[in-house]
Amino acid sequence: MKILSTIVWLFMFSLSIHGQDNWSTFWTNSFHPALDTVDFKLKVSPANFLVDVTSSYKIDEITDELETTRLLNWGKLLGETKEKNGVFGQLAMNILSTELRVKDWTFFGGFGARSEANVDMDGPAVRFVIGGNAGGLDATTSIAPDINYTSWYQFYAGAQKHFERLTAGLNLKLVDGVEHLYFRGGYDISTSDIFDEIRINREVLIQSTSLFRFKGVEDIDFLTTLPFRDAIGFDNVGLLADLFASYKMGKNEFSVFVGDIGAINWSQKGRTYEYEALGETNYTGVDLSDAFGNEFIFNLQDTVENILGLEQTDTDSYSSSLLTKLQLRYIYSHDEKTSFGARTLFALSGEYNYFRVNLFMNQQLTRWLDASVIYSFDRYSEANLGLSARVKLKRFDLGVSSQNVLALIDPYRYRLSNVQITTQLKI
Repeated sequence: MKILSTIVWLFMFSLSIHGQDNWSTFWTNSFHPALDTVDFKLKVSPANFLVDVTSSYKIDEITDELETTRLLNWGKLLGETKEKNGVFGQLAMNILSTELRVKDWTFFGGFGARSEANVDMDGPAVRFVIGGNAGGLDATTSIAPDINYTSWYQFYAGAQKHFERLTAGLNLKLVDGVEHLYFRGGYDISTSDIFDEIRINREVLIQSTSLFRFKGVEDIDFLTTLPFRDAIGFDNVGLLADLFASYKMGKNEFSVFVGDIGAINWSQKGRTYEYEALGETNYTGVDLSDAFGNEFIFNLQDTVENILGLEQTDTDSYSSSLLTKLQLRYIYSHDEKTSFGARTLFALSGEYNYFRVNLFMNQQLTRWLDASVIYSFDRYSEANLGLSARVKLKRFDLGVSSQNVLALIDPYRYRLSNVQITTQLKI
């Protein structure tokens, strides 16, 4: 069980991330005004950066501060555990992106690096893994965390068509996967009415590239290094697509975005592994009747391995999908300087679902400066206050925003931490 605990909590607190590639300021920055200028021929963004992480736990409530570091306090963690617990995070670094305007078309392309992570685990499973309590006699506890982490490089290109009221577009991304870990299924642990037997029903799938290798409980490798330490080599190739559209009706604008549709094929030799654990096993404890004999041997390692039941499959490669991003946005332009709106983000898969809702107001303060205020709530937190500012010069824009500005001062006290920096040259 310590192995499961290690895997779960390692990724519960890993910093994660996300960003849209085209329309980067439009979609990742909720405060962007509705009627941005389109009188340009070429835009170049030298660098865009986004960090976004949210969790059902506050770090300062489950850790103890020790000099310059923090240590996880298992007792506090149990006290803060709810029936549903999780984390969702994204990171995006767009190293270079461009937009070229030609009459009623805009063509765009660029290069960047991204990663995203999500973990979901029920409260009874957390309490069992940490506290070792199956819930009493004649009971069943399910340990079935949903863990998914992916990092990748991407080259993207796309186009959008501008009609009188409607704008629609498509973006394609060629992906080079860097790291991946996926844990699906779990262990159902049942105790008998007299606690003389523990039954473990297993249905587990683990897929890993460049992160985890298992040969036995005494031969486990965590292959983690610095993020994106691998050079681009297209060992793990994927193709993703984004679809988006926007419709203007008077002072109202409605937009929809569906992103990261597709899959990555992981086949990096010597670093790609897939494991399964299937079937049922029983644990009846240790028979001590032979303990006084010379041939009594108890091998805890073998016992744990039999319970886990992990076996490497013959598969040299596997495919994985990212969380599909569904974003909806509505903006009402009160006048040329003031706009109000709402934006939603849904990150969806077959096992995990995350949502966030933003309500915002944007105000152009001067000819070269606009600012916004935002209220947001998501799956893990109810109240977050965000601010943004954008400096708009003749040939250069600089934007800084956060959906929870208080977390920038002390991120350990809040469930949502978010910051974004955008740059843009206009030619």
